[in-house]
Amino acid sequence: MTPNDTDRDALLEELAAFLEMRIDGQRQTLARLDALRAAVIRRDEPALSELFDQVRIDNAAGQELDAIQLRLGRRLASAFGLDEPVNLTRLCGVLDAQPREVVRQKQQLLLELTRRVQTEHTAAEMLLRECARCNRQLLEAILGRSSQTVTYTAQGQNRVDMHRGLVNLKY
Repeated sequence: MTPNDTDRDALLEELAAFLEMRIDGQRQTLARLDALRAAVIRRDEPALSELFDQVRIDNAAGQELDAIQLRLGRRLASAFGLDEPVNLTRLCGVLDAQPREVVRQKQQLLLELTRRVQTEHTAAEMLLRECARCNRQLLEAILGRSSQTVTYTAQGQNRVDMHRGLVNLKY
């Protein structure tokens, strides 16, 4: 085994560890989306606040992983004689059977998790949109719309001024 082969093996081990971090990140994203939907349904404001704080932290970690991926891709391109940017499919084309199978398995798992994240993200977005729609309808029912008709009591008097807010902000 030449020193170059040793470097490549170490680089492939680093790639495998990096892909595991990405896989863990996708699994955490799925768990957070599930927790988000549950917190919205339960109206658990502390849990929602905690989730939003965690999303900010995850964004910073995601940017760090993106930088690692860029550096790792450059090193892989150099070690295996590939043009940049390197993707896993192109890398598998130059690998031996055993490391290729490891990379393909991780690639397939990542693709599956990414599809699930996209599906769950869409479901969470739909839930939040529906909540916003319901909130708008409730506010319109309470505050009224500018085009809403006026209602009257049995005596013919204006029941509620539908165009005034519930709270007067004048001091």
